[in-house]
Amino acid sequence: MSPEQPMLPPAPRVRVVVDRADAPRCGIRTGDWVDVDGPGLSTRGRPFCPLALAAVLPVLGMRQNPLPADDWLVRKPWLTCPDARENVVLRLDVVPDGVSPDDLAEAAGDGAPAAPGGSRGAAT
Repeated sequence: MSPEQPMLPPAPRVRVVVDRADAPRCGIRTGDWVDVDGPGLSTRGRPFCPLALAAVLPVLGMRQNPLPADDWLVRKPWLTCPDARENVVLRLDVVPDGVSPDDLAEAAGDGAPAAPGGSRGAAT
């Protein structure tokens, strides 16, 4: 039997950030984001592609619950839009308790929080 792995606490607040958008037809741009706070969604009045959102919905619930510290979604939080020709890469960032969406926008400078480890670019 393997030893129990450490678990990360639930992350009810997640920001979905567009890390890359090479040829989107929907108008989505790098730096666009949507906040997911429990069951609610907020783009703060900005448009966000429904197809891109549909790409992350299957894993959002998983990310909002406790996860093992070495889970793939913790280590590599990037997902892609279903249309591979558009090459849209989305990143799931946990929004820490006590941090407002405005604080994230100011800290990142472009409305997108930095990925763990300080990287904003998509994994290659």
